[in-house]
Amino acid sequence: FRASDASLSLGGDWSPDPFWKGRVDASLSASLAASQSLLKFTDSTLSLNLRAEFKVADRLALSFASVSRNQSLWRYFPGFFEFPGTIEPVNPARDILDSFDFFSPGQEGRYRSLWKLSSLSVKLLRELHDWDLSLELSAKPVLRADAVPKTYEFETSWTILAAWRAIPKIQTKATGKGGEFAIE
Repeated sequence: FRASDASLSLGGDWSPDPFWKGRVDASLSASLAASQSLLKFTDSTLSLNLRAEFKVADRLALSFASVSRNQSLWRYFPGFFEFPGTIEPVNPARDILDSFDFFSPGQEGRYRSLWKLSSLSVKLLRELHDWDLSLELSAKPVLRADAVPKTYEFETSWTILAAWRAIPKIQTKATGKGGEFAIE
Protein backbone atom coordinates (compact mmCIF):
# COMPACT_ATOMS: atom_id res chain seq x y z
CA PHE A 1 0.00 0.00 0.00
CA ARG A 2 1.30 3.42 -0.99
CA ALA A 3 -0.55 6.73 -0.75
CA SER A 4 -0.76 8.38 -4.14
CA ASP A 5 -2.05 11.86 -3.35
CA ALA A 6 -3.05 14.24 -0.62
CA SER A 7 -5.79 16.82 -0.75
CA LEU A 8 -7.26 19.45 1.51
CA SER A 9 -10.10 21.90 1.11
CA LEU A 10 -11.35 24.77 3.21
CA GLY A 11 -14.29 27.06 2.70
CA GLY A 12 -16.28 29.69 4.40
CA ASP A 13 -18.83 32.39 3.87
CA TRP A 14 -19.94 35.59 5.49
CA SER A 15 -23.43 37.07 5.30
CA PRO A 16 -24.01 40.17 7.43
CA ASP A 17 -27.49 41.16 8.52
CA PRO A 18 -29.56 42.81 5.78
CA PHE A 19 -29.22 46.58 5.63
CA TRP A 20 -31.04 49.56 4.13
CA LYS A 21 -34.30 48.75 5.92
CA GLY A 22 -33.76 45.01 5.40
CA ARG A 23 -33.90 45.30 1.61
CA VAL A 24 -30.25 44.67 0.72
CA ASP A 25 -28.39 41.43 1.41
CA ALA A 26 -24.69 40.89 0.84
CA SER A 27 -22.57 37.79 1.06
CA LEU A 28 -18.97 36.79 0.52
CA SER A 29 -17.68 33.25 0.12
CA ALA A 30 -14.27 31.74 -0.40
CA SER A 31 -12.94 28.25 -0.86
CA LEU A 32 -9.41 26.94 -1.07
CA ALA A 33 -8.60 23.49 -2.43
CA ALA A 34 -5.14 21.89 -2.52
CA SER A 35 -4.12 18.68 -4.22
CA GLN A 36 -0.62 17.18 -4.27
CA SER A 37 0.42 13.98 -6.00
CA LEU A 38 2.78 11.94 -3.85
CA LEU A 39 4.01 9.96 -6.86
CA LYS A 40 4.75 12.78 -9.30
CA PHE A 41 5.54 15.88 -7.27
CA THR A 42 4.92 18.31 -10.15
CA ASP A 43 1.23 17.30 -10.26
CA SER A 44 -0.09 19.77 -7.74
CA THR A 45 -2.70 22.51 -7.64
CA LEU A 46 -3.96 25.10 -5.23
CA SER A 47 -7.24 26.78 -6.24
CA LEU A 48 -8.89 29.82 -4.72
CA ASN A 49 -12.54 30.56 -5.51
CA LEU A 50 -13.96 33.91 -4.42
CA ARG A 51 -17.57 35.08 -4.76
CA ALA A 52 -19.41 38.24 -3.73
CA GLU A 53 -23.15 38.74 -4.11
CA PHE A 54 -25.53 41.62 -3.49
CA LYS A 55 -29.32 41.20 -3.52
CA VAL A 56 -31.80 44.06 -3.54
CA ALA A 57 -35.34 43.39 -2.27
CA ASP A 58 -35.26 39.76 -3.47
CA ARG A 59 -35.68 40.99 -7.04
CA LEU A 60 -32.23 41.94 -8.28
CA ALA A 61 -28.94 40.15 -7.66
CA LEU A 62 -25.43 41.09 -8.71
CA SER A 63 -22.62 38.59 -8.25
CA PHE A 64 -18.91 38.57 -8.95
CA ALA A 65 -16.81 35.40 -9.03
CA SER A 66 -13.14 34.69 -9.64
CA VAL A 67 -11.01 31.57 -9.75
CA SER A 68 -7.23 31.65 -9.36
CA ARG A 69 -4.93 28.65 -9.54
CA ASN A 70 -1.41 27.79 -8.55
CA GLN A 71 -0.24 24.78 -10.59
CA SER A 72 3.06 24.55 -8.66
CA LEU A 73 2.02 24.00 -5.08
CA TRP A 74 5.07 21.78 -4.54
CA ARG A 75 7.35 24.84 -4.94
CA TYR A 76 6.34 25.96 -1.44
CA PHE A 77 7.95 22.83 0.05
CA PRO A 78 10.41 21.28 -2.47
CA GLY A 79 12.40 19.63 0.34
CA PHE A 80 9.61 17.05 0.78
CA PHE A 81 10.45 15.46 -2.58
CA GLU A 82 13.54 13.77 -3.91
CA PHE A 83 14.80 15.05 -7.23
CA PRO A 84 18.15 15.97 -8.74
CA GLY A 85 19.32 19.51 -8.27
CA THR A 86 18.33 22.19 -5.84
CA ILE A 87 15.22 24.32 -6.02
CA GLU A 88 14.77 27.19 -3.61
CA PRO A 89 11.39 27.13 -1.85
CA VAL A 90 8.94 29.91 -2.64
CA ASN A 91 7.58 31.85 0.33
CA PRO A 92 3.76 31.39 0.18
CA ALA A 93 2.99 34.76 1.81
CA ARG A 94 5.35 36.61 -0.56
CA ASP A 95 3.87 34.71 -3.51
CA ILE A 96 0.32 35.76 -2.61
CA LEU A 97 1.42 39.40 -2.19
CA ASP A 98 3.23 39.25 -5.54
CA SER A 99 0.05 38.03 -7.23
CA PHE A 100 -1.55 41.43 -6.41
CA ASP A 101 1.36 43.46 -7.85
CA PHE A 102 -0.74 45.41 -10.35
CA PHE A 103 0.69 48.87 -9.82
CA SER A 104 4.48 48.61 -9.74
CA PRO A 105 6.41 49.45 -12.92
CA GLY A 106 6.74 46.27 -14.99
CA GLN A 107 4.64 44.25 -12.52
CA GLU A 108 7.60 41.94 -11.83
CA GLY A 109 5.79 40.39 -8.87
CA ARG A 110 2.82 39.38 -11.04
CA TYR A 111 5.08 37.58 -13.49
CA ARG A 112 7.08 35.94 -10.71
CA SER A 113 4.00 34.74 -8.77
CA LEU A 114 2.84 31.15 -9.14
CA TRP A 115 -0.82 32.28 -8.90
CA LYS A 116 -2.60 32.72 -12.22
CA LEU A 117 -6.13 33.94 -12.89
CA SER A 118 -8.35 31.19 -14.35
CA SER A 119 -11.66 33.00 -14.76
CA LEU A 120 -13.71 36.06 -13.87
CA SER A 121 -17.46 36.48 -14.14
CA VAL A 122 -20.09 39.07 -13.35
CA LYS A 123 -23.77 38.11 -13.32
CA LEU A 124 -26.86 40.26 -13.02
CA LEU A 125 -30.15 38.46 -12.24
CA ARG A 126 -33.52 40.18 -12.37
CA GLU A 127 -36.35 38.22 -10.85
CA LEU A 128 -39.60 39.04 -12.64
CA HIS A 129 -43.03 37.79 -11.56
CA ASP A 130 -42.83 34.31 -13.14
CA TRP A 131 -39.54 34.63 -14.99
CA ASP A 132 -35.86 35.09 -14.26
CA LEU A 133 -33.79 37.21 -16.63
CA SER A 134 -30.00 37.05 -16.29
CA LEU A 135 -26.99 38.55 -17.99
CA GLU A 136 -23.56 37.02 -17.40
CA LEU A 137 -20.21 38.30 -18.62
CA SER A 138 -17.21 35.99 -18.31
CA ALA A 139 -13.54 36.22 -19.14
CA LYS A 140 -10.65 33.79 -18.98
CA PRO A 141 -7.04 33.99 -20.14
CA VAL A 142 -6.22 31.85 -23.19
CA LEU A 143 -2.74 31.13 -24.52
CA ARG A 144 -2.30 32.20 -28.14
CA ALA A 145 0.32 29.67 -29.23
CA ASP A 146 0.20 30.88 -32.84
CA ALA A 147 1.50 34.32 -31.85
CA VAL A 148 5.23 35.03 -31.74
CA PRO A 149 6.06 35.40 -28.92
CA LYS A 150 3.27 33.39 -27.33
CA THR A 151 0.86 35.63 -25.44
CA TYR A 152 -2.18 35.36 -23.21
CA GLU A 153 -5.37 37.15 -24.20
CA PHE A 154 -8.67 37.43 -22.37
CA GLU A 155 -11.39 35.41 -24.07
CA THR A 156 -14.72 36.97 -23.21
CA SER A 157 -18.21 35.54 -23.46
CA TRP A 158 -21.69 36.64 -22.50
CA THR A 159 -25.01 34.93 -21.88
CA ILE A 160 -28.53 36.29 -21.67
CA LEU A 161 -31.03 33.82 -20.23
CA ALA A 162 -34.78 34.12 -19.73
CA ALA A 163 -36.26 31.16 -17.82
CA TRP A 164 -39.77 30.46 -16.62
CA ARG A 165 -39.70 29.63 -12.90
CA ALA A 166 -42.59 27.13 -12.98
CA ILE A 167 -40.92 25.01 -15.67
CA PRO A 168 -37.19 25.89 -15.85
CA LYS A 169 -36.75 23.82 -19.02
CA ILE A 170 -38.77 26.49 -20.83
CA GLN A 171 -36.10 29.06 -21.48
CA THR A 172 -34.44 31.14 -24.15
CA LYS A 173 -30.71 31.58 -24.10
CA ALA A 174 -28.50 33.85 -26.20
CA THR A 175 -24.74 33.46 -26.03
CA GLY A 176 -21.80 35.20 -27.57
CA LYS A 177 -18.11 34.44 -27.70
CA GLY A 178 -15.64 36.31 -29.83
CA GLY A 179 -17.53 37.34 -32.95
CA GLU A 180 -20.03 34.46 -32.74
CA PHE A 181 -23.63 34.69 -31.57
CA ALA A 182 -26.12 31.89 -30.89
CA ILE A 183 -29.71 31.59 -29.67
CA GLU A 184 -30.90 28.34 -28.07
